Amino acid sequence: MSQARREEEEAVQRQVANYRAALILGRMVEILTRDILDTEEVSILTYPFYYAFARSLFKLCRRGFSGEMLAMEAANLTATWVARGLSQSVLEAIRLEVFDIPAPTP
Repeated sequence: MSQARREEEEAVQRQVANYRAALILGRMVEILTRDILDTEEVSILTYPFYYAFARSLFKLCRRGFSGEMLAMEAANLTATWVARGLSQSVLEAIRLEVFDIPAPTP
């Protein structure tokens, strides 16, 4: 097998491993989010919207946002979803308990 072919195979294996890890983490985020929604007795009709919020936070974390920038982006997402009718306290619980993202400093 040529060197180029071997490097290509290794790259594909890394991509598969990264994809698998993202799927596992994404599923964990969904489970933790569902646990919060169940605890807060949120209407099951709104679950997809809370999951969308959690997936948005997950994407920010995967893209390398951290610290104050991540906290600010999370606050913006929270405000967006509150404006769409979701509960701020539930969104903040997801932000804190699932992702451990603090509120931005004023």
